[in-house]
Amino acid sequence: EIFKFQFVLEHINMLLDRLKIDEALAEIKASEIEFKSFLDKNVNQKRALYLVTAKAYNSLTQSDSAAVYLDKTFELINTSKNNNLIEKAQIYKELGVLQLHKKAFKESKETLFIALQFAEILDNPFLLEQIHRDLAINYLASNQHNQHNVYYKKFLNLNNSIEEIEQQSVNTYFNVISEQEEYKLEHFN
Repeated sequence: EIFKFQFVLEHINMLLDRLKIDEALAEIKASEIEFKSFLDKNVNQKRALYLVTAKAYNSLTQSDSAAVYLDKTFELINTSKNNNLIEKAQIYKELGVLQLHKKAFKESKETLFIALQFAEILDNPFLLEQIHRDLAINYLASNQHNQHNVYYKKFLNLNNSIEEIEQQSVNTYFNVISEQEEYKLEHFN
């Protein structure tokens, strides 16, 4: 059941990344029903579902709903023995975005810097890119143009690095498939 849930969770994240928010929310609601007993017994998975729900509502700028699910997420992370740094970074990032939507720029910046610290410990370029983008937006919205430029450049550099990583992944995949096809041709013909 955990693998099925993880698959659904990844699909929801993919929908959110592709900005198919309504589809993601529909899948979240269906998952809450389908996995109710599983989620009641598995706090970490329940917390992950709350986090994607908060992310979905943040994407729709529905601040009240996002806040409710972020509060639920924080409650569960404080009761868990699991110290998941990537999840903590994502939670603080979403809270920073929520505060940004509410034009609470100082609080947003402070929260995003907490997320940034977790992401830097992990050296996760994908998460670092998102946080730097959100910091750049925060500084732009609060008319701090010098700081905006600093974080926007960091965002662009990370964006370029991520594109290189993705291209390398595609190339590696293509090379592996090509080698397998060559092997088949040599040994089975």
